[in-house]
Amino acid sequence: MRTDTRLAARIRLILSALIPLAFALLSSGCGGLEERALRAKQGVVVIGVDAAAESLDPRIGTSLASYRVHQLVFNPLADQDLEGRIVPALAAGWSDERIEDEEGAARWRWTVRLRRGVRFHDGEPLTAGDVVYTFSSLLVPDFISRKKAAFAPVESVEADGNDTVVFTLRSPQPWFPASLAAVGIVPEGWDGESDPVGTGPFRLVSRKGSNLLEFEAYSGYFDGAPTIDGLVIKVIPDPTTMALELMHGSIDLTINDVSANAVPLLGDREGLSVVTSPGLPYEYIGINHRHPILRDRRVRQAIAHAIDREEIIATYLDGLARPAVSPLLPQLWGGDPEFISYDFDPEESKLLLDNAGYADPDGDGPQPRFTLVYKCSTNRGGRDMASIYKDRLARVGIALDVRSLEFQTFYADIVAGNFALYQLRWIGIANPDFFGAAFHSTSVPGAEVPEGAVLRGSFNRGRYANPDVDALIERAEAELDLERRWEIVAELQRTLSLDLPYVDLWYRDNYAVLRSDLEGLELSLNASFAHFRKLRYRR
Repeated sequence: MRTDTRLAARIRLILSALIPLAFALLSSGCGGLEERALRAKQGVVVIGVDAAAESLDPRIGTSLASYRVHQLVFNPLADQDLEGRIVPALAAGWSDERIEDEEGAARWRWTVRLRRGVRFHDGEPLTAGDVVYTFSSLLVPDFISRKKAAFAPVESVEADGNDTVVFTLRSPQPWFPASLAAVGIVPEGWDGESDPVGTGPFRLVSRKGSNLLEFEAYSGYFDGAPTIDGLVIKVIPDPTTMALELMHGSIDLTINDVSANAVPLLGDREGLSVVTSPGLPYEYIGINHRHPILRDRRVRQAIAHAIDREEIIATYLDGLARPAVSPLLPQLWGGDPEFISYDFDPEESKLLLDNAGYADPDGDGPQPRFTLVYKCSTNRGGRDMASIYKDRLARVGIALDVRSLEFQTFYADIVAGNFALYQLRWIGIANPDFFGAAFHSTSVPGAEVPEGAVLRGSFNRGRYANPDVDALIERAEAELDLERRWEIVAELQRTLSLDLPYVDLWYRDNYAVLRSDLEGLELSLNASFAHFRKLRYRR
């Protein structure tokens, strides 16, 4: 109890030193809940996050922490709605057509019409020139951004008057609007270093290092002014400290940044409530398809049958996940509920291994059929899951040699193909272009892509190669009829669910823990911070 009190006192002291009087968020000598009552009167909400934004420039920052800030300050041309569909944002709409250049070569033109009446935080109107400037930056060779790969097929971006932008692509990109959703529009000439000016629902007014950002509501927001007066983003890396700050009223809300097993306890605490919703984050076991044992499909299927997803979700994840059947949620565009599922079935797992020629040398004894190297990061979650998999796979005769590495080393090994098995998470797979980036044979890191071929990305870390899958990906990319394209993508996913380039694990739910007097929180599939504009205090 004394430790808890000391920590809470320390948190209040730090907060009172950090948050300025201009926002009147805290007052010296007041307890956490008294401070919070003052914030509520001012209409300001403090959001706890577990990491600082790497860049406030939406053309550059790719971390989740960066993306959250971008959602407050900027708008992209397209966005995801609450069901994950790609819908217009700053764009009023778009259309695509196949054309030929002067030499008769095929090109694909996307014409984007801009929403009228949108203004930046400094009062300047949004124009096609701002959009051209934003995307032209990503086409400059020496402009450094991990987002550039998605726009490699773009040959040119040009303004057609003030309200229309024309993108010309070298290859068909049927999911191009989803790429537009990844980049917020910046004003023409912005250097990326000075305070950001966007069109979003909140305007950045102060930053103290990278760990405390203060925003005020933008009354001129084109989709309606926010119902709160301001936001503070506070970085709290430790999930236990995050939970304590919620309990003591030092922060008002956090999304997905306390540990899942703390959520039920926080939900039972007076003054706090929990909101959950289905989420996009997809977790999987990655497989090295050049491994002499793992390139046999039956072994991959045996691993899938040996893992009890339902048990792990119920116990370790406190029910805040759903078993995955594909990287793409079935309810999203291109999703298909008719997949081959791999229910927990140890006996089927053993039979598959026997049929693959890996007989158990001593029945149910301690000797394994074979040993595989499993790599994970050193964080507690990664090590805990490795222990669970090691135990479950040992029951069917597969031994895991678990190697826990610092994340940078771990990730470098994954990109280099230096593994047999690993576990990672994709944060926001919202459209089927993912399959080309992750499973096409030309998407292996470092692979040479033929001139004129579709540039899909380089996320095929397992070195997976299946001519049937390549053909389906290429057919989907070339098909312009949406209904027919859906059918091809569904067939592609059924093929993948049989062949198992990944072992699907689960989709993580979103969960928000917030003070009970806050209303209006909407949790979209990607847990977008843009929806904070609808927050309000209960009066």
